[in-house]
Amino acid sequence: MVTNYGNAFNKITGSFTAPFHGLYFLNLYFEGGGKSASNAVLGIHLNNNPICVGQVANGNYDVASCSIFEELKVNDVLNVKVVAPDIAYLYNNQIFHRNSHGFIGFLYKSLE
Repeated sequence: MVTNYGNAFNKITGSFTAPFHGLYFLNLYFEGGGKSASNAVLGIHLNNNPICVGQVANGNYDVASCSIFEELKVNDVLNVKVVAPDIAYLYNNQIFHRNSHGFIGFLYKSLE
């Protein structure tokens, strides 16, 4: 976590609670873990409903992402969740300290 203005992101639950009504830009990116016959399917969920999903299939070290502009109301809750299967292999290169997955979100336009 680099920036958490207003403490809208809960580090314990991993949830973001919208502090303002507005149009938000959201982006999720990740790299598959290279396990054979495995998939990594992750999604951005708004109030427990998927709104954007990305997938890396067949055990590749491919990168997936999903980006969306979404209207959020005050107290709407965003989470990043594993969509399917129950086990998703994600890649993280600790040798080169490369961040292979992450989430970015910001208020694009206030609608208050």
